[in-house]
Amino acid sequence: MKTEKPKKAEAKDKKKTKKKTAAAPKNAAVKKEAKAAAPKKDGITAAMEKISGKWKLWILFVLRDGSKMRFSEIKREIPGINDVMLSQSLKDLVETGLALREQIGDVPSRVTYRLTASGKGIVPALEALEKWGETIR
Repeated sequence: MKTEKPKKAEAKDKKKTKKKTAAAPKNAAVKKEAKAAAPKKDGITAAMEKISGKWKLWILFVLRDGSKMRFSEIKREIPGINDVMLSQSLKDLVETGLALREQIGDVPSRVTYRLTASGKGIVPALEALEKWGETIR
């Protein structure tokens, strides 16, 4: 014998179905419009994608003189950064080609970081930012 659903439950089921089917085409249209309206990357967009984040500019500034630095040395220079954030930020900078990670030896391994040629390109901007910061303190 079939049990019948109360009318309220049927109405809720219909509303859920309508929401799911109605929302899908709308979202697809919105995504399509967003892709079409997305501007081409300009210089500032490309730069911001590489250096965005709370710690990346700090790290680039610390590495600016071109010498190789170990993880602990970089951490010492940046107040308030924790190991996880430093590790992730360094990984991102290496992946974007702004920093180079060099592993020396097997056991114990020694890892150093330094700027690449591309990373050195931002140094004048960082130094200008430092100079500007001095004027607004």
